[in-house]
Amino acid sequence: MKRIFLFFSFVLLTIFVSAQGSYTWLRHDTTLLRSDECQWLVKTPASKNKSVPQVILEAVQSGKLKAFDPQTNERIPGNKIFTWGQSSDTTLVWDAKQEKDVMKVIQHKINPERLTRIRVYQDWYLNTATGKIESWIKTVDLMAEVRSPSTGDMIGYQVTYRIQY
Repeated sequence: MKRIFLFFSFVLLTIFVSAQGSYTWLRHDTTLLRSDECQWLVKTPASKNKSVPQVILEAVQSGKLKAFDPQTNERIPGNKIFTWGQSSDTTLVWDAKQEKDVMKVIQHKINPERLTRIRVYQDWYLNTATGKIESWIKTVDLMAEVRSPSTGDMIGYQVTYRIQY
């Protein structure tokens, strides 16, 4: 009796899976990794001598990927990806033409080496045609270390950019 039940359960499961198309969703997954463990995210020849965050930010800058502010969900323009959320300072700069100091706004740029953690959101699917499990990346969060201003001790990580894959 138990074997008959298992057999019919297997047959029904097979029919259900085959009726779903060639992919069956298995689960959502979130993985937190060091950025130097994520070379598999960028498979371009130009990425050999660059960090993963550097390659991703350059892809956003060139328009190949889309980036969003993680707090407001506002899309970040490619030409502002390196300065988004960074501070700016007003300082005196020597102007050789006018031969005097002039006030100038200096916009700071993010150092991609500060983005030391990457959080990957992905969905896992079963390819029913081949029987293999596949991962489809939804978004990638680039995270920067947050340090105490007074002691320099690390407090944690903050999501700086959300990249849509």
